[in-house]
Amino acid sequence: IRQSKMKILLATDGSPCAHAAVESMERFPFPRDGKASVLTVINRDDFKGKEEKQLSKEQRKVLRKTREMVQKESDKLLAVKADRLKKAGWVVTTEVRDGHPAEEIVNAAQELDVDLIVMGCHGLSAIDRLFLGSISDAVLQRAHCSVLIVKMMDTQTQAGTDAGGDSEHPLHVLLSHDGSDAATKAVSFCASLPFDKADQVTVLRVLPLIGLYHQDIQQRLSGIWQQKKKNAKKELKRATSEPNWTTPLVSAKVRESSEVSQAILNAISELDADLLVLGYKGKGEMEKILAGSITAGIVHHAPCSILAVR
Repeated sequence: IRQSKMKILLATDGSPCAHAAVESMERFPFPRDGKASVLTVINRDDFKGKEEKQLSKEQRKVLRKTREMVQKESDKLLAVKADRLKKAGWVVTTEVRDGHPAEEIVNAAQELDVDLIVMGCHGLSAIDRLFLGSISDAVLQRAHCSVLIVKMMDTQTQAGTDAGGDSEHPLHVLLSHDGSDAATKAVSFCASLPFDKADQVTVLRVLPLIGLYHQDIQQRLSGIWQQKKKNAKKELKRATSEPNWTTPLVSAKVRESSEVSQAILNAISELDADLLVLGYKGKGEMEKILAGSITAGIVHHAPCSILAVR
């Protein structure tokens, strides 16, 4: 991600979770010297049915009026979102596209050469997970850039936020670090953000244990494992000592678990984290396997927003 002159694509559909994404952009410490493109997609599936030539004259008229109405509503939606972001300091452009949402979001991000896609998602119910799998997850896997998936938290739903999107507590970011180049990029990105002095960042390393009976005990006692823990602590020290951090509240944790995803999810709950940051490794075969077993599982089940950094 380019930290200066950042280009962001905000995908919105007018839903409460999309509204939460706008609030997140207002509150999140993004540099304000970049551009925000606000996109909404008129879902082609909503107009599926008979071919237009098979419709009666009256049916074609109704279909055209419906499309015109959806277009007008989409334009109004974008105008409202754009106005909020302009007031927050962004240079904003808007666009309405027609097609399949995930496909059009990915295409727009590529064409506009954005650094980050921001989109909303609920996150805990079965229906929300289906939505995540059909749109947000597809965007996460196929986008060329980083993706921020904003989830509606229970506290947001119950208490709400004010017009500026501010919350009553400082931002708490959990940054998952696995020693990879992708994780290092995620650290560099986070360290460059203009955090408030009260915001907190916890860098977490989960060392994977063998899940077989008693094998984890033997693993912990081995010299190789002890050296691995020392190396992990050194990596975390480098991460927390990054000179560009704008908040002094940066700490590190090392945990051991046979269930890496669950350990990360547990840390989110224990720390009451607002955002989980992950280094996304790419689209290779091994990365797809990893995404299926760890990254995708975390994205689906995490109660907080997710930022996957490419």
